[in-house]
Amino acid sequence: MKRMHSGLKVSPAPRRPTEAGLLTLSQLADAADETVHAVRYYLREGLLVPSQVAANGYRLFDRSAHARLRFVRRAQRLGFSLSEIRSFIHDAHRGQAPCPRVRQILDARLPLIGQQLTEMMQMFERMSRATRRWRRHQDQVPSGDDVCRLIETEPDEASPAAARPRSRAKPLAK
Repeated sequence: MKRMHSGLKVSPAPRRPTEAGLLTLSQLADAADETVHAVRYYLREGLLVPSQVAANGYRLFDRSAHARLRFVRRAQRLGFSLSEIRSFIHDAHRGQAPCPRVRQILDARLPLIGQQLTEMMQMFERMSRATRRWRRHQDQVPSGDDVCRLIETEPDEASPAAARPRSRAKPLAK
């Protein structure tokens, strides 16, 4: 038994499903390998609905809630927001197929993700080149308006040849 701050003893929730085969919130979280916090959040967001509320206030869930949690997790891995997921669930409950909108969203999002990947690869290349160049430079104490000679000697995007050493920084004593 756990002790609460007031000194009251509280028995932990049972670890077995109820007689009706329903799961408590913590049992559902365990079964779905989710945190209790995440399951509560999904409840607040309308992504899950309990099958019953017991007399003691416990929210009880049937096995379909476990499938719903798997659906939410899979949709999140595909990049859908909780708002989008909620609308898919809502459409399905109203007897409307959410799949055309799912396809439409991904079709629209793929080019954007492709552009972001291209930009990230370009940044990776710039960082890699800079790191290789910087291995040849000594660390220096800034002088005047300088902050970090390594960054300040990097070429500008528009003109790679434009940036050349322009500071009078002093090398660090070794």
